[in-house]
Amino acid sequence: AMKLLNYAFRNFKTIKLNDEQTRDQLRMWYGKEDILPIGTSKQIWLTVPIDTEGLKVEKDFPSKLFAPVSEGQQVGKLRVVISPTETKVFPLVALKSIGECGCLKKFFQVVVLFFLSPPYVGLMITVLVIFILCFFRLIYLRKKRERKRKKEVVSDL
Repeated sequence: AMKLLNYAFRNFKTIKLNDEQTRDQLRMWYGKEDILPIGTSKQIWLTVPIDTEGLKVEKDFPSKLFAPVSEGQQVGKLRVVISPTETKVFPLVALKSIGECGCLKKFFQVVVLFFLSPPYVGLMITVLVIFILCFFRLIYLRKKRERKRKKEVVSDL
């Protein structure tokens, strides 16, 4: 038993992942708050071979997260790559509860999400520019008509 313990102490080390590696913030859609803090539910300690050079920490979570979210709800995964053949996976959870927002904020976020959706971005910007140009053209024509009427009224007197 003593030989096994000596082997373990000579060839392995225990490391702690810091908060910078295990925590992050996500953009929250339709929530009362716009930012959701996420992280692991408990501190992560790993025993790795002593010759391990730097761990690679990868966070995997959805690109869009919608409210409501409750505290402790899993929203992603934290992957710790120890070596090319060994990977540990831990759940990333919401560190705070966020409820749904009101109707007005939700409406504006629906519009923003619609314009940010990849297949429609270029098309929507084009349609928006055309709409704005038509709007200003209508205003110009209306003012031109009003000026023409004023000239006719003045010339009739």
